[in-house]
Amino acid sequence: MKTILALTALALLAQGEKKFNPGYESIKKLEGEWESSDKDHPCKVSYKSGSGGSIVTESMSMANHAEMLTVYHPDGDGLALTHYCMLGNQPHMKAEKESKAGTLHFVCDGGSNLKCAGDKHMHSLTVTFVDADHLKQEWAMFDGGKEQMIVTINLARKKA
Repeated sequence: MKTILALTALALLAQGEKKFNPGYESIKKLEGEWESSDKDHPCKVSYKSGSGGSIVTESMSMANHAEMLTVYHPDGDGLALTHYCMLGNQPHMKAEKESKAGTLHFVCDGGSNLKCAGDKHMHSLTVTFVDADHLKQEWAMFDGGKEQMIVTINLARKKA
């Protein structure tokens, strides 16, 4: 019993030591339901905080495509994500520290089932926070080490 109490106390102390992470705080504010009415990329997106507030999951359902999941989390004083793609790979991306105000720009730094240098994968993501209820995502797909296309998705928060 003493061990359980000690572990609980340590966990609570660790939670109190969390540093403010502006990029992660921006992602956390997205929690809820979003949708795109773009003709090219209609989709529904859900953001949800999890694991005691240490992650935010993004679940994206696009018409005629498999559902994809992206998990955002703090990485030291930075921000990272893992994108579980319908291509069957899982690129890991880190946010650049020098992103413009109102944007987060993530770039691939490895992953599972892929080699960033040559395999087809989502290589980068730019998230632009237009306002509290509008968001733009620009996903860059690479193949053979070169950008092949950019998928732009404009999202609006669903109102209850």
